[in-house]
Amino acid sequence: MASELFDIDVERHVIGAMMVDGTADALEILSPAVFHLDRHALIFEALASLFAQKKPCDIISIADELSKSGNLEKVGGKEYLAQISSEVIHSWNLKEHAEIILDRYKRRTLIKVISSIESASDLRKPIMETVASIEAALSDISATGEKKGLIPIRDVIASAAEGWKEIVEGKQYGLKTGLIEIDDYLKGLAPGRFTVIASPPGVGKSALALQIALNCGGKVAFYPLEMLSEELIERGVANGGRVKGDDFTEAWSLNKEGPKIALEIGRMATLNIQLCDDVTVTPLRVASQVHRMKQKHGCDLVIVDYLQLMEADGKHGGKTEEVGYVSKALKRLAKNENVHVIAVASLSTKETERRPDKRGMLSDLRQNGDIGYDADTVIFLYRESEYNPKAYKSETFRNVTEAIIRKNRGRKRGTGLLLFQGQHFRFMDLEKESKKAYLDFLEGKITTGDFNE
Repeated sequence: MASELFDIDVERHVIGAMMVDGTADALEILSPAVFHLDRHALIFEALASLFAQKKPCDIISIADELSKSGNLEKVGGKEYLAQISSEVIHSWNLKEHAEIILDRYKRRTLIKVISSIESASDLRKPIMETVASIEAALSDISATGEKKGLIPIRDVIASAAEGWKEIVEGKQYGLKTGLIEIDDYLKGLAPGRFTVIASPPGVGKSALALQIALNCGGKVAFYPLEMLSEELIERGVANGGRVKGDDFTEAWSLNKEGPKIALEIGRMATLNIQLCDDVTVTPLRVASQVHRMKQKHGCDLVIVDYLQLMEADGKHGGKTEEVGYVSKALKRLAKNENVHVIAVASLSTKETERRPDKRGMLSDLRQNGDIGYDADTVIFLYRESEYNPKAYKSETFRNVTEAIIRKNRGRKRGTGLLLFQGQHFRFMDLEKESKKAYLDFLEGKITTGDFNE
């Protein structure tokens, strides 16, 4: 490797200055990985540990810290520590010297990335996996050393006040779902937040996620891992065009509903939604694609349907660990790219069937990694008619669906009542009269919701 890609003298000076003056300025810029010599990386790691413990950074303390980890002899012993500390006259320009080390590290890493492009010739490896890996590496190079430091509180106050001003002026804070019963609790799909929509199969969680994508008015990246994109389009047309899902399977019904379908297709074609139904997609590739989309076109919302179907990067202990990895990756994606992320999650009925109240609980998500902990908002969908024969027999209550907000960080929790039109894969806000009747039915005040009895 060319000598221009590292500077041993600068590395020695930075470490020596940290030892002599006890300054932690370099910790804001550097990490052990950026040093060219392993011995310097080990010494820096020991220094960082001493700073964290608020202990002195003299030669004796550093030697003791290195001895505990079994690394003292690897760095050259106390003799080497004494040598590099004796070379330091002052710690002036420490930050500038630290940036030189970081610059050389980025250049070395970039050359490795360029070399790895040769792996594209390996036909056994999917090309998009190679592309995603390279993009992620380039993104890491860009981000290394660019840590978010301390921000004056007045700047944060100004940012928060601007958001409050928009709310007072009636401006939209974050995207809306289009359903008042949910928007009243969420207060907008704010950037940087992670929402999970969970329910057992067949309650409509995928339909709700699609409806939000169609109606939010933002730039959306949608990952329908459970179905083909063409099937998603059919559902979208059924949702917005009031066409029955079965109408797409018969020639005569397609001809009959042709005008409705054409009108809705025209509307959907204007939406800023990009789809990826690749079932092998991983969080790393999602992050890469969203980053690229945001740079080129902008991105407000990412939807994954559904979370348990997404493959994790690398190997993990089991399905629970794998789902936990994906959940944390989606949370990081929301924060790093400043987008709202919605993940659909499937609930097993094994837990809910054991208790009288079948509504989803946060504890039901524990078998799926740390979804409940990672999410800012968790919405459980529940339909009484799935468990109550009286509700199922009632035309009024059969399709009433509860959107139960069990977790909503920094916002209120509660239950919104929706009406699910299964033939159209569509949710609607429940009318006031029907809402009161449903609540009375749950309390046993009435036995049926069919008012014409």
